[in-house]
Amino acid sequence: MIAQARSGPPLEIESEFLQVFVPSERVRTHLPVRVRQGPDEIHAGGIDADNLAQRLQLAAPVRAYFSSKVPSRLGPPRPTP
Repeated sequence: MIAQARSGPPLEIESEFLQVFVPSERVRTHLPVRVRQGPDEIHAGGIDADNLAQRLQLAAPVRAYFSSKVPSRLGPPRPTP
């Protein structure tokens, strides 16, 4: 399942079984799941995602891999004299 996030890359949820509740915008599974957004990835034993509340509850075991690249808000460094 792929959902477009409000900002940034889409959120991808993969599992052998996903229970989707369209009116309440919820997705859940009791089986292992992989969640990806851009270069970031989370593996968990299950998930309960609530899009309206912007909440993601993960079941153990959970492993996460996050990109080390953080966009700088400061701009380029100034040259030293």
